[in-house]
Amino acid sequence: MEPRKALQPCTDEADKGSFSENQRIVWTVIFGGLLDVDMVEDVHRQAREASTVCSVTYPFPKEDLEHHGPSQDGCKMDASAVLYSSVKEAHASVAMLH
Repeated sequence: MEPRKALQPCTDEADKGSFSENQRIVWTVIFGGLLDVDMVEDVHRQAREASTVCSVTYPFPKEDLEHHGPSQDGCKMDASAVLYSSVKEAHASVAMLH
């Protein structure tokens, strides 16, 4: 799978850009430990089924992984960042997929 930043249509605040970086962080779920292309596609499919996805960033840049903390939590493999339309959507996704 090639590196990409694919935007999905989103009608909520997350896609309008009228939000702070702190809001963007809590609307984002990081999926780590992605082993291969099949796993990545499956995780992204399930993420979209769980809640409204605004964007997916895969692979998540290593420098961001280190800066935002997932690497400190033990995330050493490829990761993906999924931006949801709201904090409520992000929480629902975590609850459903955890």
